[in-house]
Amino acid sequence: MSQFGILLALLMSMGSVAQEKERGTAAMLLTRPVSRETFLLAKFTALALTFATSLVLAALGCWYYTFLLFQALDWIPFLALNGLMLVAFLDYIAITLLCSTLARSQAAAAGLAFCGLVLLGGLDALPRIGDYLPGRLFSWGTALLIGKANPAWPALWISLGLILVMLLVAGIIFRRQEL
Repeated sequence: MSQFGILLALLMSMGSVAQEKERGTAAMLLTRPVSRETFLLAKFTALALTFATSLVLAALGCWYYTFLLFQALDWIPFLALNGLMLVAFLDYIAITLLCSTLARSQAAAAGLAFCGLVLLGGLDALPRIGDYLPGRLFSWGTALLIGKANPAWPALWISLGLILVMLLVAGIIFRRQEL
């Protein structure tokens, strides 16, 4: 589920800014009194809401299916798992949005985002560094679900900080670009 969600985050957001720059619709929209930061924040918010809605629907289906086959899952750990997954997915959306801001085309944005995905995945595999990155949120959520408290608060805070940093950097870069 986590790899599929990460790839879906990459595919859904890879052209969100690059494609609009490529087609010229970003330049048309930004002639209105809309700041570039607001434009990027709206893109991120739309992607975040789409992912959150999809994750809620998938979680409800998963919970119901598990209830039919086995027994009802405890709601609190299950909600925590899905919330942690959403934060991890939002990290990849923010990284891909930054790559889409950097790139001139959707294909270049996809390539940059995939490189970011590979880099973050490689760092996640390192024993001490991986404990502080978004990939750790998946194992924390799973541990909560099976009843083993194995908190990874630093990974959560760093993931939230990473989202903020990626959005700020994307805003700075987008402000300096000529459309």
